Amino acid sequence: MKTLIIILTKIPDYRTDADEGANYFFTSAEFERALLMGIFILLGLIFILSVSYVIVVYKRIRRVEKTIFFEPGIFNYLERITNEKIRIEKIALEFHNDPYKNDKIFIRMITKSIIDAHNYFQGNMKLRLENFYLSTGLLHHSHKKLKSNRWYIKCKGLRELSEMEVIYFYKDVLKLCYEKNNLVNVEAILGIIKMKGSEAYKDVSGYRYPLSKWVIANIIESIKGVQNNRQFDYSLMLNSKNESILMIGIEMIKYFNLRNYEEELNYLRAVNKSPDIQKMLN
Repeated sequence: MKTLIIILTKIPDYRTDADEGANYFFTSAEFERALLMGIFILLGLIFILSVSYVIVVYKRIRRVEKTIFFEPGIFNYLERITNEKIRIEKIALEFHNDPYKNDKIFIRMITKSIIDAHNYFQGNMKLRLENFYLSTGLLHHSHKKLKSNRWYIKCKGLRELSEMEVIYFYKDVLKLCYEKNNLVNVEAILGIIKMKGSEAYKDVSGYRYPLSKWVIANIIESIKGVQNNRQFDYSLMLNSKNESILMIGIEMIKYFNLRNYEEELNYLRAVNKSPDIQKMLN
């Protein structure tokens, strides 16, 4: 009997940590502390979300209030700009003395109004709008958008500068032709064409990257609206190593029925193996 007791006392304990943990329970005090901590965290999250929501709603209400407040003043500017009896320099001076000239919402609203009007009017009225845009420094607000990290802000800046034909920032717009984002690419290419017309074709001809068919179609439509298209030397495009630019050149020659390029087109028919190019040539 003594021998058996000795043997049993020498049997090792094979219980694992998991077995020990299975017998462990929170005490009442520990459970209360954990529960209170969870409640405090939940209340904190609810508070943060509530404050964020209130801020967003407040900003939206404030934006609407400012929009309603600024509308009469902006309409007054447009009315005076379209009145040819009032000098633009005088209106620009009033703008520089305007207490809201640095307000972001005001700047955004008046810039949009000026550009929309510029797209609508022709002749001298168009020139007056351009003069106001330049004299007031609104062009610099458009230029800042080109430096944004957001592609849609860049596109907006490109549209504004190209619509107002601000040649001063032509090089900055040209740089964005090589942006990684395709939508920025097409806006920049369309922008330089709108700014310089047929003079920009040299820069377009030197473009090295492939373009999608959608981009090519947009560029072609833009070129069709440019004055003095027939006077441009389309040989630059026909000699381009970029198939996309080559397609634009061929389409333009066909559209304007420029027969003086027939010899170069025949050469392309003989040497160029691209199915898309051959389809356009035949």
